[in-house]
Amino acid sequence: MLKSPSTANIIALARLRVSLKSAELIITDQDKGLRLDVMECKACYYLSRGAVVMQAFTKSNCEGCGVEVTFPNSRINKLCEKCAESNDRCCHCGGDIDIDIPQDKYASTIQNLGAKVSE
Repeated sequence: MLKSPSTANIIALARLRVSLKSAELIITDQDKGLRLDVMECKACYYLSRGAVVMQAFTKSNCEGCGVEVTFPNSRINKLCEKCAESNDRCCHCGGDIDIDIPQDKYASTIQNLGAKVSE
């Protein structure tokens, strides 16, 4: 039996709110200090949290220096902490740690979308 449209709309609206909140966090970078402490770019820090991972010790080699690193789950990093820090790169994806988006282009769009979703 199909859910009523109102139930489906509530679920869809909740998903939209989560997406808008993620976009807001990326733009404001509220956890910048913590994000930089763990050497992650905005995309990895704000969008990869809560991802499904397997609880299994996983080994991977750093793409920078080749050292073997062991992780407590299947969420592995591309770079070891030393390579990430010395090259200002995200340890998880290998991208620039300070990669940024043009706020003037997206900030107003997100504010407008947020206002419409909250109505």
